[in-house]
Amino acid sequence: MLVIIQFALGLAISSSLAQEWRVRVKPRGTLKVVDLWIPSVSVNYNYAESLVTLDRNNNYVPCLAEDWRWIDGQTIEFKLRRGVTFHNGEEFNAETLRVNWQEYLGMETPENVQYEIIPDETDFVIIDEHTVRFTFPAPAGLALVQFLDFQ
Repeated sequence: MLVIIQFALGLAISSSLAQEWRVRVKPRGTLKVVDLWIPSVSVNYNYAESLVTLDRNNNYVPCLAEDWRWIDGQTIEFKLRRGVTFHNGEEFNAETLRVNWQEYLGMETPENVQYEIIPDETDFVIIDEHTVRFTFPAPAGLALVQFLDFQ
């Protein structure tokens, strides 16, 4: 019987503390939750950045790339943003991108998103510490779409 009384008393106390807390704490901002239709995409956009991204008007804008230029219809060159570091202090540079490219080549691609994938036959070249070049096996009209998901 004593245990039941202590349990009931504990519930009453914790309940009243919770009510008191709710009254004293005022909202300090707005939390916006973005849930895309593919969870893996949602995770990607919340933990990683790509070379390019889209602005509010769906225009391609630089992200980890500072800028890009087309050499010809099959070759695009990216100037990488300087001063970007990972949580461990390591610098983002062309060598980092080379490591990511090697990992990217080893990934399996779902059949329904083939148009978003950079072809395995694409050549990757480091020009300098903050410049890289991708040469596609064929003219690459969807290259910027493909680089939206390349992290």
